[in-house]
Amino acid sequence: PTASMIPNVYFNRGVDLMAGVQITNSDQMLRILEEGGSGYHLYNTCAEKVTFVKTRPL
Repeated sequence: PTASMIPNVYFNRGVDLMAGVQITNSDQMLRILEEGGSGYHLYNTCAEKVTFVKTRPL
């Protein structure tokens, strides 16, 4: 995932689920990226996957 969008805009157009990444430690993220790391390296140290699910009609 890349930059996540505002879910309600998509939910109003028929999308039921969106996923993205939330950075939990930006300094650590920058260090990993400076060293050539990728998304896989971020998930164990400074990021978590997030999911937005449409649970009711908007």
